[in-house]
Amino acid sequence: MDLAQAQATASSEGLVLVRCAGNSHGFKGVQAYYSGFRGCYSHGGRGKKVNLYTRVVGSADEAALELSRKLRWTAACECRVCDPPAPLPAARDEATVLAAAAQADLTLATCGGAHGYKGVLLVNCSNPPLYTVGASLLAQLELERPQLHFRTPHEAAFWLAERLGPEGSADFAAVRESWTADEIAAALIHCARCPS
Repeated sequence: MDLAQAQATASSEGLVLVRCAGNSHGFKGVQAYYSGFRGCYSHGGRGKKVNLYTRVVGSADEAALELSRKLRWTAACECRVCDPPAPLPAARDEATVLAAAAQADLTLATCGGAHGYKGVLLVNCSNPPLYTVGASLLAQLELERPQLHFRTPHEAAFWLAERLGPEGSADFAAVRESWTADEIAAALIHCARCPS
């Protein structure tokens, strides 16, 4: 389905497609998903929100139509205008971030996770991808939530290291996030041999 067909269908159903300058696909709540597109929206009350999705379709225009149908976006809705998001600071490449960390004597906590840094998470429904520091980790370290999301995982890791300071960031990086099966087995054997 192309844009003209999606707009005609929406109009015939009394709906509107909500454009969004801050979304690379051009529509509010639309994201790429494998080889197709889907709409993303939040559902639930305060503190119990979950992200829900429309079915996967072949084009961003059709995903915008699916989302408009699901949320009943009509011409009377306040949702018609999607303000562009507040500008994020320019993304810095990883080498620049690592050099800044070294200059400030900070240690970035790397790990084998999907984003390469301990505690750094991908923000759901973000397009383009944005990163943040996990809420449980912030609570554990007694830190405030960052004001903005980050464009790259290494910038989020740098923010965390800045808040912890040189000693705190080194301690955080040194703490083991996970154990291998062999390490667990060795630790159990060692504990079994220890007198109680």
